[in-house]
Amino acid sequence: DALSPNELRELGVRSRLSDSPSGLAVYFEWLRYVAAGGYHSFLVLIDEVEWIALQSESKVSQILNTFREVFDRGVAKADPQRSCKSVFVLAFSPGCWDRLLEL
Repeated sequence: DALSPNELRELGVRSRLSDSPSGLAVYFEWLRYVAAGGYHSFLVLIDEVEWIALQSESKVSQILNTFREVFDRGVAKADPQRSCKSVFVLAFSPGCWDRLLEL
């Protein structure tokens, strides 16, 4: 759900992320901050993965491509001194895996 204008102001949000490249840039910068704090891993818990299957074909492609980009950058370009790794745990209902395979 979108945050209200008051919530955005209270959090200090000046603008919304409007595309995947911007979101990925912020995510990888966040991983550098986490590593600077002395952590080696960042756990990302994602519930209701079946929501992906309900999106349009282009949106599903964008979501899966974003995960691919996180993996590719995290594995191929990993710099453990400057950035921590991402650990994803995906949760979904029974039957969701079959629906995702159908995509």
